[in-house]
Amino acid sequence: MAAPMPAMRQLGCWNSVRRGFKGQELGRRSLYTVYSPPKEKIPFPKNLPQQFMRQIPNLHRPDREVGRKIKVPPPPPSKCRTTKDPVAAFKDDQLAIYDPTGERKALFDKRNPQSVRVGDVLRVTFKSGDPFAGVCLNIRSRGLDTSFLLRNKLTRVGCEMWIKVFSPNVQSVEIVQRTEKRKRRARLTYMRKPRHDMGSVEASLDHCELRESGDQTTLGVPKLTFVPTVLRDPYLKTIILHTRFRIARSIFGSLGPGVVKVGRKHVIKGPCQLPELEALLYISEHTTIPVPRVRCTYNGPGGIYIMMDHIQGTDLETLWMRGLEPKEKEIVINDIAAILTQLRALHPLKEGVVASAQGGAILDCRIGSQLVGPFLSHSNFHSFLRGGVPLETTAKVYGDEIASCHSNSYRTFFSHSDLAPRNIIIRNGRIAGVVDWAFAGWYPEYWDLTKAYYTSFKVPDWPESIKLKLPSYADELVAERLLWRLYDEPGNISRN
Repeated sequence: MAAPMPAMRQLGCWNSVRRGFKGQELGRRSLYTVYSPPKEKIPFPKNLPQQFMRQIPNLHRPDREVGRKIKVPPPPPSKCRTTKDPVAAFKDDQLAIYDPTGERKALFDKRNPQSVRVGDVLRVTFKSGDPFAGVCLNIRSRGLDTSFLLRNKLTRVGCEMWIKVFSPNVQSVEIVQRTEKRKRRARLTYMRKPRHDMGSVEASLDHCELRESGDQTTLGVPKLTFVPTVLRDPYLKTIILHTRFRIARSIFGSLGPGVVKVGRKHVIKGPCQLPELEALLYISEHTTIPVPRVRCTYNGPGGIYIMMDHIQGTDLETLWMRGLEPKEKEIVINDIAAILTQLRALHPLKEGVVASAQGGAILDCRIGSQLVGPFLSHSNFHSFLRGGVPLETTAKVYGDEIASCHSNSYRTFFSHSDLAPRNIIIRNGRIAGVVDWAFAGWYPEYWDLTKAYYTSFKVPDWPESIKLKLPSYADELVAERLLWRLYDEPGNISRN
């Protein structure tokens, strides 16, 4: 048997051999061309005739002018070479630029007892744009990147804004109102109970502007000489008075809402708001209207407790419902007219303002159950009564009566705001005292008359009797009645 022949492979044609060597030849050529020297640039001839130079575009002409040169500033000096802590040095340089006085740094320094705290009302003024004010909800202390969160309304839909403390656009940061005590951010962010609400931020700004407007003597009213004793009562005296109030309420009962008799001559009323205390002291100092004399005040659960003199007598509502003789009614109405004359003769803190006796917030059941204001103008007060509806669209939304009333200009008078028969004490046929000054303050001139109709307890002929002693405000009464029916708050009771 013959030996097997080894497997042979055909060589193929010469074309296949040439194609196999062609790729290597190209690679060899590329190695030579990579390092080829650059081509020499031929200079543009400058001695060409003028007719040829005109045909060359300006971009390629040799005598064209070069454009503006870009100035490259030298690099800044390196802090790494001059200081051991370049980060701290850079921070100090930036603070010197954006906070040269160091006021903002101290305002947000945790070691400063006068620093900003959560719950304070702040006002930020920008170099460009309108100022913004709100309640501080959060503070992020991060050096140059320190920022804080403001919200202009708490219990309603408002606007929130994060503001950089050392921003170049921030001109100033000031504290409008400080919080009484430390507040939890969760309670400010997620409002669950009205008692956590601190009121309107715009009202705090108006109160601040009213305080900054100067001494009250320049506004036509002498400054009050009293300081509320609620700010300076000893702790032991507060405990004794509050215990006395609770014991007297359990033994003698209440004379009225929050009023307890604690002796033959004194009563304690509480909890009250500060506007009532301001009104009692202001009226007793500037008029001869018989009001309860304030003996002392103290802090208690829910507000201020006022210890005052007890005025002996019978309320006018009881006597009026029993029946008074026409002459007796005339005597009482004349006394009320004299009281209204004294109230309307007082000079306001500032013309057009709607505020308490000392320019603070006001409280009125016609407006709501919380303190509101102060308002620097009647237009702002009327806008609040309309629920923020602009005056231009008031006629379409509410009608011509309200639009016409809120377009007029009114004088500012001091108003009791609840001059009802139940708050007038009669003794021996004359007025012995006027009580319950919780809603008193500076209001538009028609407020006392319209509030005489705002009551759930109808006393026959009472509003008409008051109407005879005041100027006619028929259009204002119609507008107020329309608002009473439209709004639950302000005006939470519908009237006929």
